[in-house]
Amino acid sequence: MFFFYFHYGNSGYLKNCREWQLLKEIEPFLEEESSGYLIATLDSMNINSDFLYAFDIKDKKLEHHSFLPAELETIQKDVNKYFFKYADTEFRMAFYNQQVVDKKVVDGVLKLTEAHRIKNLKENLHLATKENPLELFFGYFYDGIEFYSKLYNAEKTVFPDINLQTLKEMPYGLSDGNYVIVRHNLVHDYYLQTAGEPFKKVSKSATVYYTSADTVYDEKLCPIKDSDGKSFRLRSEYLGEDKNYIYFLGELILKKRFRGISNQYNRLFQSEHFVVQ
Repeated sequence: MFFFYFHYGNSGYLKNCREWQLLKEIEPFLEEESSGYLIATLDSMNINSDFLYAFDIKDKKLEHHSFLPAELETIQKDVNKYFFKYADTEFRMAFYNQQVVDKKVVDGVLKLTEAHRIKNLKENLHLATKENPLELFFGYFYDGIEFYSKLYNAEKTVFPDINLQTLKEMPYGLSDGNYVIVRHNLVHDYYLQTAGEPFKKVSKSATVYYTSADTVYDEKLCPIKDSDGKSFRLRSEYLGEDKNYIYFLGELILKKRFRGISNQYNRLFQSEHFVVQ
């Protein structure tokens, strides 16, 4: 399933967007058992019959199709299940979840991504100059001397000591195995020396934390003293916990302050409404 959600644009934009142009070229790659649909509407929250375009995938072809009300109900359920269920998380991270995207698709995309990365390094890295830097990943450049980020109107951020030969995209950002780089709000990049593999991003809505095997970090990769990355859980955008702390609305509260005191600790997790005094 492909689902693109744009919170901007108009009917003219959707009819000419790059994603739609690419999807129209999938027919040669369809298998005999391929089935599904391709639709575009200006109200994806409440799918109705007022489509900009609507196609059924059948017999290795895209065919114009008028969906019946029962079919629209099924489409709406699919959208809710496979997309809006994850709206309070980052869908890029959900991509790696095999329950959201078929494992064969994930493996195929990762294989193509890795092949492109290796080819780019072999063929283009030595050609990079300050005048013509090489964009290794979206918004990340190498100019023959420095590896840095430069996105939109943000300040240039240089990352020393990065091994470009092992630098890869991860669900949370980039890692070369010794350093991690994360991007916050599509503007600011933060950089940390830590092992890349156990490093994770944990987020709900606008609330973001990162964890390593033994530490929790805030959205700017600042380590939280005495935190425990292994036991950290984010229960909602307001409430998280590890074995030592309650993380509530950005505040840290020692768990031992509440255990056994009028059952406040349990009520906090049940209601998620607790005023720290």
